[in-house]
Amino acid sequence: MKRIRIFILLLCVICLTSCQTVPKDVPAASLPPASLPFEAPVGTEDMQYTAYVPLYLPSPDSKTLVSEVTSLTVERGKPASAFVIPQLFSTAETTRHLRLGGNTRLYLSGRYPLELSGNVCTVQLDTSSLSHTGDALYTAALSLAATLNSMDGIRYINLLINERAVGMDLTENLPMGSITSRTDLDLNILLDQMEARKTPLGSDPSLTPLSQTVTLYYPLLEESGFLSEIRNVSFEGQSVTQLAQGLLAALSVGSQYYQNIAGMPDLLSLSGASPEVSELPGGGRLITLHFVSDLISRLQILGFDPASVLGAIVYTLSTYIPSVGAIRFFSGNTLITSIQGSAFGTLIFEEGQMRRRQYTPGLRDLATIYLPRDGQLTTIKRAVPAGAAKAPSVLMQLLSDGPTNAEAENGIGSVFPSVLDENDLIGIGFENNTLLLNLSSRCEGVLTSLPAELQQTCAYAIVLTLCENLGARHLRFFFDSRAPIETSSGIYWGGDFMLNHDLLEHSRG
Repeated sequence: MKRIRIFILLLCVICLTSCQTVPKDVPAASLPPASLPFEAPVGTEDMQYTAYVPLYLPSPDSKTLVSEVTSLTVERGKPASAFVIPQLFSTAETTRHLRLGGNTRLYLSGRYPLELSGNVCTVQLDTSSLSHTGDALYTAALSLAATLNSMDGIRYINLLINERAVGMDLTENLPMGSITSRTDLDLNILLDQMEARKTPLGSDPSLTPLSQTVTLYYPLLEESGFLSEIRNVSFEGQSVTQLAQGLLAALSVGSQYYQNIAGMPDLLSLSGASPEVSELPGGGRLITLHFVSDLISRLQILGFDPASVLGAIVYTLSTYIPSVGAIRFFSGNTLITSIQGSAFGTLIFEEGQMRRRQYTPGLRDLATIYLPRDGQLTTIKRAVPAGAAKAPSVLMQLLSDGPTNAEAENGIGSVFPSVLDENDLIGIGFENNTLLLNLSSRCEGVLTSLPAELQQTCAYAIVLTLCENLGARHLRFFFDSRAPIETSSGIYWGGDFMLNHDLLEHSRG
């Protein structure tokens, strides 16, 4: 009888909770509070978690890459590759695999060790790596490519030493190129394929054709910075002049993947002479490029930031052509010794020699956010500093910035009625597959003052943007470190907001 009474009591509770009235014209924006209590996060410490990552290392016979699963602490919103690569380099030799780099450990460069742009990761090693052979460095690149494959969206690896591309032959004419994961093939087969591309000793490299995967960099239109893009490029020969000329020709074709984001003026039509190659006093190659006398004004008329165009060329050539330490540009008879761009400030080039690191602040990646249009959410791509595409503060700022003028004319709306500042994002955490977002009380006032329909749309623009980028299924709001306890216009901000793709806009014909 006691069990029967308990069962009847439970039925009554279920009936009472299921008979609550929900307005028909306002869809439910969030679920009721979960039974598990959550504390409002401050900062980003609660975004750390333990990941189990397969590291790919050479087998003891150096014939294949074998995986070794390791656990390490990473942080949501930051590139996982930044945590994984040091672990890969420091993993000691075992009976199952060799140490990467052999007896001489590989170390990341202290300055700009990792560059993420698009699906390309460029890894920079310090000068101690110069003692390794081309085959050892190629094996390291293959190990990196296999380990980082699909992590942070990575599909290709570039390997540099002290900001210079690696050469695969004694004369440093054969580039390594952009490497993708090839765990399906024996390492010896891959090394033999690279060997077959080399110019025979004593032969003229200009007579050895080459086709390879390369990373091209394209300047953004009407803003500062540049993005990477992978392309298969064919070269008539392997001399440095031919490689430089081939890259300029490939860049001149324009971007094949970034519609309305990146492009490139026709560099060949702006060129005044073939590239020249000389040696730098401290070692390495200097490439000199000649362009028309009104180069800067022509770039500006075309809607480009001149500094971004030159930076994209410097990055493209130095990422691919071995041992390139600097690049000079002549506009007519005038050597360009300084240039200004909003992403770079004022750059000064001693003797006109432009170095890769000077343009690193302009390297961009693409972030994905969701903004409203006609009551639904549509996908928007935004160029952001490299490595910051999933940073919560960056994503929230992009949502705050809202649509561009062109997007607004196309019906894209804003999420926040007023612009957020750095004090509005108090903290963000992750617990039980739920993102915990702690915003200022000012944000609460701004959001809850909107009509119910706009509140829901804005809420889910935040939910979809953050959950998709950070791998969560739910999001819970806090305002000034407290959970909302009142319903405003039918929208309950204190409940769990689920990742909901039903609000996404269908593709427009």
